[in-house]
Amino acid sequence: MKKVFVTAIALLMFSLAVFSQKNPGKYYLTVSAGPSLPLGKFANKNALADRNGLAIPGETLNVLFTFFSDNGLGLALELRGQRNAIDPAGVSETIGQVVLRDFILVSTTSPRRPSYSVYSDWKVQEGTWWTASTSFGLALRKPLSSSGNLLLSGKILAGGMYVKAPSVDARSITEEKAYEIERSGRSLFGFAWSGGIGLILDKKKSLFFTGGVDYVGSNNLNIHDVKARIAGRFGKDGDSNTGYSDTKFITNRNQVISCINATVGVGVRL
Repeated sequence: MKKVFVTAIALLMFSLAVFSQKNPGKYYLTVSAGPSLPLGKFANKNALADRNGLAIPGETLNVLFTFFSDNGLGLALELRGQRNAIDPAGVSETIGQVVLRDFILVSTTSPRRPSYSVYSDWKVQEGTWWTASTSFGLALRKPLSSSGNLLLSGKILAGGMYVKAPSVDARSITEEKAYEIERSGRSLFGFAWSGGIGLILDKKKSLFFTGGVDYVGSNNLNIHDVKARIAGRFGKDGDSNTGYSDTKFITNRNQVISCINATVGVGVRL
């Protein structure tokens, strides 16, 4: 997979060079940053369900290299880094509303029927989603004013993405009962796409300023070999009727990354 991404980037750079030779125009380099707002299941705080990312608003940093022909159409190559932490308070509140099956020791001398409880006061360890992507595509730069100082910008990009998924560790422990949920983090590669629109303030000096909004999405990431653990205790430690359970297993999970990113930045002509 890594070789595929490196080869794709090399081909995209070659295409950009060929396009620029056949279409004389201008090169631009822009650096921008701003908040990243997770959407959909990527932002869902229920740690017990698959496809939920538990993510909260984070930050994004973008480096955009563009070439435009005289008609305002061009090509773009973008490097994007993004961080979205998981929300311990939100995860704690969400799991605290779920009815979970108690772990009970069942014996022939004192059989019990399964019971269910709402576990509260969850302590959730902090974690972070890290993503980095390289994308290539089409770009637009069109004047909105007669002076040409204010321009409309747009882009449609696709490429490869590196993802580091966070681990999850949630515990609800009291004197009477305890429940623990663990899930390991993983690193993997996937595919990303984005589309954005914005404004450019360009007074024909060495620097210009930009602002815009992008939608960033990924394919359905299949996160393999996730180590998981569910452990519990119902009753006080040492009591004869106290039930214990500790289950470890390997599982796969799926995740789609979906965000709206708003950025401001500064650019320079090359």
